[in-house]
Amino acid sequence: PYEMAFNAQINQVLCINAGRKGDLRQARALLKQMLKDDKNFDYLDQIYFRLGETESRDRNWAKAVEYYNLSLRNSKGNKDQMAGTYLALADYYFGAQRFEKAGLYYDSAVGVLPRENANYNSIAAKSQMLGELVRHLAVIREQDSLLRLAADPVLLERTVDRLVALDRERQQQQQNQPAPPPPPPGGVQGDPMAGGAAAFPFYNAALRARGYNEFIRLWGQRENRDYWRLKNKRTMAESGNPGGGGTGNDTVRSDEVIPPGIPPDRRRYYTGIPFSEKGKADAREKIAQAMVGAGNVYREKLQDCKQANEMYRSFLNRFAGHSLEPQVLFNTVKCARMNDDKNEAVKYEKLLAEKYPSSTYVAVLRQQEQQDSLGSKPVTDGDADKVEALYRSMYAAFRSGNYPEVLRLRAQADKEY
Repeated sequence: PYEMAFNAQINQVLCINAGRKGDLRQARALLKQMLKDDKNFDYLDQIYFRLGETESRDRNWAKAVEYYNLSLRNSKGNKDQMAGTYLALADYYFGAQRFEKAGLYYDSAVGVLPRENANYNSIAAKSQMLGELVRHLAVIREQDSLLRLAADPVLLERTVDRLVALDRERQQQQQNQPAPPPPPPGGVQGDPMAGGAAAFPFYNAALRARGYNEFIRLWGQRENRDYWRLKNKRTMAESGNPGGGGTGNDTVRSDEVIPPGIPPDRRRYYTGIPFSEKGKADAREKIAQAMVGAGNVYREKLQDCKQANEMYRSFLNRFAGHSLEPQVLFNTVKCARMNDDKNEAVKYEKLLAEKYPSSTYVAVLRQQEQQDSLGSKPVTDGDADKVEALYRSMYAAFRSGNYPEVLRLRAQADKEY
């Protein structure tokens, strides 16, 4: 059968790629010749993937990404190939420290990988970790955008005008689609809307099947629930979890009052925009929590202090005096020490001591300085993490109104640190 001949050609390419770098031109030529063969129409996804691998070996990353995307666009439902392509893109973006994009591709890979795959658990864990970062960054962008719309009436009107125009264009396209053929006399057996609603696409078995197959080809099996595009869905904040961010469901604020004079057909476009002072305060709080959450993912899970510090500094510039500021200043000092940036560490340690002299974080830093000066064993990152966990517990108790627990934890902190 032809499949054997095709696999033989692919194996030939693999052998060439495993050879000298100069042989890559031969691999490219063979793969591009295979693209022209009509018999390979059902194998285009595999050919484009191999072209992407060839360019990756030559460190031609832009061309590799282009071929990987062509592999996905020409997919014929081969889940193994889709998983391989998603992982190739995810690994590229992860290596380039473009973690948000990497997270989306790891998530897509988890969606098509079988659970019995040997690498499933490690890929799922990485997807979950990056998914947390993606959700934090999405909250920051979304709430910032909503605040800008609320503060700029001209921008708001232009945005609503654009949304209205897009909706009208979609409606016009739907109206211009050719109507399906009329049903047979008496309607289709089993069709609950026979005759009267034949134009509705979901009662057309052929259209429904085509749409279903196309969805499965692109996304794999997904549960019928909100946020189906993300395989791993966890709430961004649990009660009392500082730096936890917010959830997408928090966007719609039912208590927001839409400005008067808005025509009824445009009112739905204003839903979720924080016009009131309370709404704006809520939006800013979500941004603050998400910034700390994103910074913590960068620092703790990705070991990327550069991006963590960028997020922490943005927080400090925007939210001076926030209840999470001591934690952010402490984490910034830790990042500076990890990078051996003594000037940066001294700067933020001094700021922490000036603004929050009685903070547990200050006590930990002073204890470490004392031990360093005596030449004894310094406070480890594990000790610092325990302090941070203790602070989180105190903050959770405070948020829930459990003030005796706050006092107990404070006493424990004073005794131990």
